[in-house]
Amino acid sequence: MLPACYEHSNLQIEIHPQGEIGAFVRGDGKSYVTCPMGKRLNKTRDKNGGMVYACRPACRQCSNRCTASANYRQVYFGPGTSCVAARMYGEEKAVQVPPEGFVPNNSFFRKNQIEATVLLRMANDPQKQRERLCISEHPFGTVKWHVGAHYVLCKGIEKTTAELRLTFLAYNLKQVLNSKKFGEIMEALREYRPSFFVFFIKQL
Repeated sequence: MLPACYEHSNLQIEIHPQGEIGAFVRGDGKSYVTCPMGKRLNKTRDKNGGMVYACRPACRQCSNRCTASANYRQVYFGPGTSCVAARMYGEEKAVQVPPEGFVPNNSFFRKNQIEATVLLRMANDPQKQRERLCISEHPFGTVKWHVGAHYVLCKGIEKTTAELRLTFLAYNLKQVLNSKKFGEIMEALREYRPSFFVFFIKQL
């Protein structure tokens, strides 16, 4: 399923079909729960009288998935809840399953269930990661220090993306002005796109 350019790379794709039903079981003291694969999830916050449990490192290392989301699992336990059912995605069997006679909540039986999940894994390659840092980090650092943009001023991915695009555009224009004369640049604009050149002159 991967493009041909990734066939012999350190990327690996896995398709996990929907398997059996597992269960999150709350431990003593309500400070942690055990996931269907036997890993420990610690309490992160209180919510509506209950508690939310999660563990990002455990989800990253897990061979199975107990959620169709790309993010790590956050499970909510109400005040009187001791077990929460979860649909498993993967071939390995769950370590913990719901007890006999356990009835999940209504949302567990919703329609249009996801039948399989796709997991993309990247093999640990420190040497290649260092090479990528040298290739990608250097241009960002150069541009940021050149124009004094040591940190972004906007918030949100759309606004920060636009801010960084303008920063790189300003840097590229400055590099062009340093390498070419102004008359040569205007002549190239006139030949490349006359309508844009007329609009630019009117704005001036």
